[in-house]
Order: sequence, then C-alpha cells, then structure tokens
Amino acid sequence: MSEPAATERKISDDLIRLVYMFLFLIAMRISCSLICIIALVQFIIVIFSRKGNPEILKFSEGLSSYLKNITRYLDYNTEQKPWPFSSWENT
Repeated sequence: MSEPAATERKISDDLIRLVYMFLFLIAMRISCSLICIIALVQFIIVIFSRKGNPEILKFSEGLSSYLKNITRYLDYNTEQKPWPFSSWENT
C-alpha cells in the first residue's frame, strides 16, 4: 500500500475552509454594500465640489483590493486568507 501524497487535503481541512468561505461571503456582502454607499457619497461630493474626496478614493481602492482577495480565496486561487487573517496592507 502506498502512503498518501503530502499534497493531499484532508476532509477536515476542507470543512474548515468551508467555514472560512462562508464567513468571507458574509464579509463580501457587507463590503459590496459599503461600495454602493461609497459610490453614492462620492457622487454627491463630486456634484457639489466638482472633485472627488481623496480619503474616500483611498479607502475604496483598499476595499476593492480586499474584495479581489476574498474572490481569489473563494475560487481556490490562493490559500492565503484575506484580512483579518492577514494584514490589511496586503490587500
């Protein structure tokens, strides 16, 4: 009988990942709602001041990157869990 390869995943690892995936799906829904609010606020700011708010732009850029990292984790493109399991600067 041959021993299982070191790269084989255990079913318990997959179940733990499923829990993380569920939590990140919740975080993704919240983040998408935030993006809608940010877009509306930024639109109102642009209407009145004719330029965007740089702090909001910086935050929304980080949030967009965070959503990308969540998607990469959910799609099995990476094993690295997004924030809060890694630093926000990695987003």
